[in-house]
Amino acid sequence: MSFLTSPQQITRRPTTAHSCRETDLLRHFRYHIGPWMDVGDPECALGVQTLLLSRSNRPLQAAILALSAGQRSLLSIPYHGEDISNGIRFRKEAEESLELQPDLVRQAGHAILLLQDLLPLGLQRWRGWIESAGSYLSPLSMTEDLGEALFWLHFRLGMLCGDELFDFGYTDDSLDLASSIATSKAPSIAFRSFLHRDGSPIHATRLNMHSRTVHRVYDHALCLLGHSLALIYGASDVNSPQAAGSPELAAFPSLRQSHFLSQWTFLWTDCQKWYNERPVDAQQIVDVRGGEADQIDPDHSSSFPILIFTTPMALVANAVYHITSLLLLTHKPRLLKSLPGPRCFTSHIWHAQSIAGIAASNDSPEQWDPILIASLLLIARDMSHESQQAVLLERLRRITATTGINLKQETEALQSVWRIARYDEEPDEDADDSIMS
Repeated sequence: MSFLTSPQQITRRPTTAHSCRETDLLRHFRYHIGPWMDVGDPECALGVQTLLLSRSNRPLQAAILALSAGQRSLLSIPYHGEDISNGIRFRKEAEESLELQPDLVRQAGHAILLLQDLLPLGLQRWRGWIESAGSYLSPLSMTEDLGEALFWLHFRLGMLCGDELFDFGYTDDSLDLASSIATSKAPSIAFRSFLHRDGSPIHATRLNMHSRTVHRVYDHALCLLGHSLALIYGASDVNSPQAAGSPELAAFPSLRQSHFLSQWTFLWTDCQKWYNERPVDAQQIVDVRGGEADQIDPDHSSSFPILIFTTPMALVANAVYHITSLLLLTHKPRLLKSLPGPRCFTSHIWHAQSIAGIAASNDSPEQWDPILIASLLLIARDMSHESQQAVLLERLRRITATTGINLKQETEALQSVWRIARYDEEPDEDADDSIMS
C-alpha cells in the first residue's frame, strides 16, 4: 500500500522519558482507541493505518497523541493527570503544520482531532462540529482504504445529529443538538455522492470491493439508515412530506404523499431483506427472550432479551437494523395499513427491546459505536420499569468509563423523563379520598 514507509524513512530518536510517554500514548491509541474507532474491524483501517502513516509524519503523530491523551484524561485513571496538558500541547503541535500535509494525511489528522473535540462535549453538541468537518471529505478519497475508513467515521457520527433523541419535553435554543437520529434532521453529509445503494463505494477499485463480509453487511446497514433518515427528515435531494424537492411534488400534496409512501415501502422492504439475508457471521449466536432469559440468568430482572454476536461489528450492524426499522415504523405513512412478514418485525417494542438487549448482553469496548449510544438513549425514554432503567443507567455509565464520551446531560434528562412518567402514573390520593367520602 502506498502509505507504508520504509525503515529508512522512519525517524530514529533517542529513548527518553519524553519518548516513553509518547510510546505509552501511542500504545493506548492502538489498543484502546483504534479498535473502538474501527468498531472492531479486523482490517483496522483507522487504528493501524494512521499509525503507519504517522511513523514518517510528525503532525499526524501529534494529532494521534493529542487524541490519546485527551481521551485518557476523560477516563477514571487517577495517575494520568498530566494527560490534559499533554493533549493541549500535542494538539497545538499538530495544528501548526497539518494544513501543509498531503490530502489523506490532513484528512486523517483532522478526523482524529475532531474526535478529541467531540468526546468531552456529549452527543447534544456534536452536530456543528461534524458539519464543518464534513468539508474535508471527497468521493475520490474512497479509492484508498484509509480514505474510505475516514468517510465511514464521519458518516457514522453525522447520522447521530437530530432533535428527536433529545426532545425530552423542553427546548433550549443554546444547545447545538448532537447528531440525525438525535436532531430530527437529515444526515449532514451528501452520502449519495460516495455510496451505491448497498453501501459499496462509488469510486472504489475492484481491489477494495468485498463480497458479503461482515464489513460490507455493516456498511449496507449504515447506508439503509442514512437513506431512511434522509427520507424521514427531508434531505435536499430526497422528496418527502418534510422536503418538497420538485415543483410538481410541492404543488400536489397527494403526489408528494404517494412518493413518500413508495420510497418508504422500498426502504422498509430493503431493510427487512437485509435482516433475512444476513450471512451467518452477522447473525446472533444467542437469542433468548422472555421467561427463558430469566431462567438462564436468575439476576436477569429487566426483561431485555439476551443477544450475543461473534464480533462487535456484527453487533452494531444489527443494532443499526433495529433503529432503522424503529424509525421507519415511527414515521410509517398513514395510508399504509399493514405490512407483510412476521409480526415482531412490525413491533416498535420488539425493536426497542432488541436494542436494549444488544447493549445489555455484551461488554466489548468496541461495541460502543455512537449510533448504538444514540439508539440506546432514544429507546430508553419509553422503558418504564425501574429494573430496566437501572440496567440502562449502568450501561450509560459503562459507555462513559470505556470511551470517555460525556453523557451527563443526556443521563440527567433521561432520569427527568422517568421521574415525570412515574409521577403521572401515581394515583391521586386526594381524588380517591373524595370519591370514597
